[in-house]
Amino acid sequence: MTPDRLIDLIELCRQVCLSRSAVYERIASDPTFPRIIKCGRKTLFSEVQVQAWIQERIKEGEAQ
Repeated sequence: MTPDRLIDLIELCRQVCLSRSAVYERIASDPTFPRIIKCGRKTLFSEVQVQAWIQERIKEGEAQ
């Protein structure tokens, strides 16, 4: 199992191919989207959660 690491919003946007505003829309409307982890003023995300979310999107695409 790969150890988890925290990624910033820029890296999250790159990995999920969404803009910053689209990410915040997903956070507000999609309960399956990775949750924000606040560390001081930084907005971070669990890379393991991000990759799991991406894999679910892939499975959904294959099922259609």
